Amino acid sequence: MTPRLRSGAVAVALAVAAAATAGLVRPRPVVTAGRAVTTGLATASSRPELLVAVDAGYARARLALPEPLTTGAAAAALRAGMRAAADWPAFLKHTGGAARDRLDVTLTFTAPDEPVRVTRIRVRKAGTAAVFDGTEIAPSAAGAAAEPAAVTCDLDAPDAVVADATGADALATRNLELRAGERGTVVIAFTAKRAAYSWSLLVDWAGGAGTGGTVEITENGRLFALTGSASRYDASYVDNSPARGFSLSRRR
Repeated sequence: MTPRLRSGAVAVALAVAAAATAGLVRPRPVVTAGRAVTTGLATASSRPELLVAVDAGYARARLALPEPLTTGAAAAALRAGMRAAADWPAFLKHTGGAARDRLDVTLTFTAPDEPVRVTRIRVRKAGTAAVFDGTEIAPSAAGAAAEPAAVTCDLDAPDAVVADATGADALATRNLELRAGERGTVVIAFTAKRAAYSWSLLVDWAGGAGTGGTVEITENGRLFALTGSASRYDASYVDNSPARGFSLSRRR
């Protein structure tokens, strides 16, 4: 297979993992991560050259929904409490919700067999809307002060750049280089104040023998979602911690 054809047929495997997960397991058969942007289709027989694990920290963020949530199955599930952090993305997908103000997304890259360079991480905005003002949810884990982030992205900016502390493209001058079997992590703090956004990430990478390309990353097929805070919400939920679940503290 020529380098160009091989590049088009590369499979990049995506796993949804918690930040504390130790190790990545190569799936069998290998499946594609998100949607390959380069030409060609990945197949189940393709060897993965880059593994990407995604952890969007919704369980550690304040949340908002576009509509008031006071009755129905979703409200009952919220009152009962999520059994695991991994349940939050499904809840937000069902309700159309998002994190509020800040969302930390952790990308863990692994080069299984060959050296790989991650050369750039870009934002592809899919939608913009008014800030969500239907329901606010405040998990107890979101009460701690957020730590300063080394890599950030202001979604309110017309050109949302994944930037380092100087404001420059985070990987433009210093690529993330991985030896075979090595793992590297990038934590990106996304922020929003003026609107609600949905987006995916485009990861540019290069391997040996002319391989490389771009892959579109989502969290298990769902776009990342973040909204700025509203001045007032139709419904508000507070965490029952240390007990499970949430209580409706205010409704308009």
